[in-house]
Amino acid sequence: MIFSDYYLFSDIDGTLGTENEGIPLRNIAAILRFVENGGIFSLCTGRMAINIKPFTKGIAVNGTCITDNGAAYYDYPTGKRFGVRILPKQSVEYLRFLLNNEEFFDVTAVTNSGFFRVMNYERLDMPNDEDLDCRLKKLSEIHTPQLRIVFTLPPGSTIKDKVSKWNALDFPGVSFIQSSDSYIEMMPKDANKGKALLELCEMQGVPVDRTFFIGDSYNDMEIFKTAGFSACVAETPLELQGLCDCVLGPCMEAALAEYIKLIETKGFRVA
Repeated sequence: MIFSDYYLFSDIDGTLGTENEGIPLRNIAAILRFVENGGIFSLCTGRMAINIKPFTKGIAVNGTCITDNGAAYYDYPTGKRFGVRILPKQSVEYLRFLLNNEEFFDVTAVTNSGFFRVMNYERLDMPNDEDLDCRLKKLSEIHTPQLRIVFTLPPGSTIKDKVSKWNALDFPGVSFIQSSDSYIEMMPKDANKGKALLELCEMQGVPVDRTFFIGDSYNDMEIFKTAGFSACVAETPLELQGLCDCVLGPCMEAALAEYIKLIETKGFRVA
């Protein structure tokens, strides 16, 4: 089957594979088959560009990827980034407000070149850095805009309520999204995977109804609703499964390969 007008986007962590177990060989083979038959395969992830290729080495990625939960694009073959959106300067003040009024396990700022952990010495209950694998910065040392800021909440926190509460603060230029069971992210206003997909389709002349997406978590919520045909792995929270057109098997049982096989055997088009 020829896939010359099929555009398949996959989330990485928990969908393509996992950090601990790697990527199932069946997924790797299915992606290669899809691309060799004319398909465009891309990644759509919360990861930064700099930590995509070390994990996806050997994967036949031949399209433009969406990174940073929709805050940037990454041309995988050339390694070039574009369309980068950053937080406004006043986001440092929003961060200070949250640090002094909320409880966190950890706060990480993501930049164009990497990431660092934010320490606020106005607070005495910030965790220690014994096992930290990234740089430390005081809040007072942050002067340049960031791509996004990731808040790790303590176990037992009600993430949804926090997201609603923080968005109700109506900080100009930013919005908050839930990206997992433990993370809330401060993003440039309205930046998400769904909007990024629409913008990328417009830039590259791709019909949205020819796009396919497979994911697994809360940062995929908008793109589940936006892609022409969306799927999720079995581990996806039930409340999100209802947003997808189909639910597949577990991630490490090669759910992505199952998805590609479904496209091949059904030969369906989304319009």
